[in-house]
Amino acid sequence: MTRDDLPDPGEDRYWIVTHQPRSRTTPVKIELRRQLHGTKSPKFTELLGYENTIANHEKIVEAMQLVLDRVGDVDRFVGVY
Repeated sequence: MTRDDLPDPGEDRYWIVTHQPRSRTTPVKIELRRQLHGTKSPKFTELLGYENTIANHEKIVEAMQLVLDRVGDVDRFVGVY
């Protein structure tokens, strides 16, 4: 799996893919994170959304697209009106 075949997370955003061995049905966690202060250090990122899936390339891409559909435009809608 390379960055080129994954959905573009957007500017200052990136994907984190981790293994969750305690989950038998969906042991792979996809996180969409936003950089804060110009670094990818976990201390300086904000979790925008996540999805759990299985270790299959197509399912990982689908999960990433689902996360983007859910929170990709969050900045347009969150705020005080």
